Amino acid sequence: MSASPLAIIPVAGVGTRLRPHTHTLPKVLLHVAGKPILAYILDELPGLGISRAVLGVREVKDPQRFGIVEMDGDGRVKRLVEKPEKPASNLAITGVYYFTHAGGLMAALQELQKQNVRTKGEFQLTDAMQRWIEQGGTLTTFPVSGWYDCGKTETLLETNRVLLDKRGGAPAVPGSVIHAPVVIGAGAVIENCILGPHVSVAAGARLKNAVVRDSIINESATVEDVLIEGSVVGGSALVRGGFKRVNVGESSEVRIT
Repeated sequence: MSASPLAIIPVAGVGTRLRPHTHTLPKVLLHVAGKPILAYILDELPGLGISRAVLGVREVKDPQRFGIVEMDGDGRVKRLVEKPEKPASNLAITGVYYFTHAGGLMAALQELQKQNVRTKGEFQLTDAMQRWIEQGGTLTTFPVSGWYDCGKTETLLETNRVLLDKRGGAPAVPGSVIHAPVVIGAGAVIENCILGPHVSVAAGARLKNAVVRDSIINESATVEDVLIEGSVVGGSALVRGGFKRVNVGESSEVRIT
């Protein structure tokens, strides 16, 4: 009997570009468009059929931020480099890998650990794949069209916007104004707010007297008496501000800080 396909999800990155959120929570558990990043991967796994060795790539404008792939003339991977300072290619590794026989890759990873070979202070899967290729392993690539970057705050918010646009819609909240697309998790409390567009509110969050646009509010966070935009509020965090009331005549200038 043949062994069942095995899925390995590499999610051990430190997530330095998403601090302070990743000081207390792994990057893959941050919420985007209504659920943790990791959930989007896990939801797709049951329907995948693994039939050949291969990895997903996508052309990017800033390849120095990613592991990149260099190809030979026959369409095979010849070199993998993790976050190179001077990239020789703009094909980024998207983090989607299919291996039908992973024994050689696992052996390469063990070699790196035994020899304490690190890149940027970490054991890198790209280094293990490169060693496996040098030992005779063969990798090809396939293009990934829908790849959403959640590596830093700006791109996390961009991904949130894209996925919310795909999902569309917004729940009705009595006493508040909701501009779609907005997603609100179970148990979240919304009182006298204006939300959206492009707002994701996780379960258990509490928003009161707030105007929130283009933002992600994580689990059990509290946002009160404030206007925020382009923001990520961490789990159980408290953001509280104050609205101002002014009576300003013609040709006047008022600066509120």
